[in-house]
Amino acid sequence: MKRLFALLLSLSLLLCACGTKTAEPEISYDEEEPVVVDQTDDIFAINYNSQDSMNPYSTMNSLNQIAGQLVYEQLVQLDDSFQPQPGLFLSWTTEDGTVWNFQPDTSRLFHDGHALTAEDVVYSINTARESDLYTARLRNITDVAVGEEGAVVITLNRANTQFPVLLTIPVIENNAMSYTYPSGTGPYRYEGDGTTLVDFEDDASW
Repeated sequence: MKRLFALLLSLSLLLCACGTKTAEPEISYDEEEPVVVDQTDDIFAINYNSQDSMNPYSTMNSLNQIAGQLVYEQLVQLDDSFQPQPGLFLSWTTEDGTVWNFQPDTSRLFHDGHALTAEDVVYSINTARESDLYTARLRNITDVAVGEEGAVVITLNRANTQFPVLLTIPVIENNAMSYTYPSGTGPYRYEGDGTTLVDFEDDASW
């Protein structure tokens, strides 16, 4: 009888313990804690490989190529329907799809202060033709030259009425292929040793 009573008492205590909820601490929302924002650093960072070039025609590093899109503008841009739109080329014409005349935007300034010229464009296209990144798409070009009134004339070995679509290539200053940080016309420019990007359009020095 004593053993049975002890067993029933133990079972009763166990049931009481299981049914008891632990009280949660009360949280008061009457007083709002001040939010402290650290404003000591207003610089955004972009990953890149400091051991590789930032030249868009020589670097094979994808991070450096992405960062370079802030520094170098393209000859032609594609809209959401993949149709060519003006970039550093304002307009283009062709009669047979073989010889193309492009008009560069000579109002655009390079980061070193000089205005974009047809020579800069011709140099960039020929550099792209020799680059592993663009040589395949530009393989049908047979000649690139400065035409009348500062135009750029591109001749193909066969007609291509959609040729401007292929000209989404970056433009660097003339004779700058050997530079690690060549000058561009984009919204940002390299500063100092090239590790810093500065807003070019807001730069009061130009």
